[in-house]
Amino acid sequence: MALQFMEGFDHYTTGQAGRKWTTVVGNGAIVAPGRFGGQAWQFNNVGTTSYLEQNLTARDTFIIGVALQIGYGDASVPIIRFMDDNNDQVDIRVTATAGFQFTRNGVPLGTTIDNVIAFGYYNYIEAKVFVDNTVGYVQLRVNGAE
Repeated sequence: MALQFMEGFDHYTTGQAGRKWTTVVGNGAIVAPGRFGGQAWQFNNVGTTSYLEQNLTARDTFIIGVALQIGYGDASVPIIRFMDDNNDQVDIRVTATAGFQFTRNGVPLGTTIDNVIAFGYYNYIEAKVFVDNTVGYVQLRVNGAE
């Protein structure tokens, strides 16, 4: 098992996001400042379909890290989708109560407690996802806290 993907958005502009991400949908933008003066991905997810999508080599465990600045939550649409060989494996959604929900192709896998993030501020999210129909799991860290 190894880190699959880490993103700080520090080394390119909004218009170049498609060079690293498989698909960029909606009204997102790279903004500064992020954590410690870097950058973060920002978008308002309310009532829109806006997400980043990354297609990775097929495997059962994904470990990802991303820097995000989120204006509002809407768990009806993902903010990040991870695919393997073009098959939807896991997506991350932000709830209206500042928590996270993980789904597999729209089917909920788990939801965090409320008030995990602060809307409108930089948040660094790390997720470890084991994809399995019977014993799968998600571990989440937000700004270093599990």
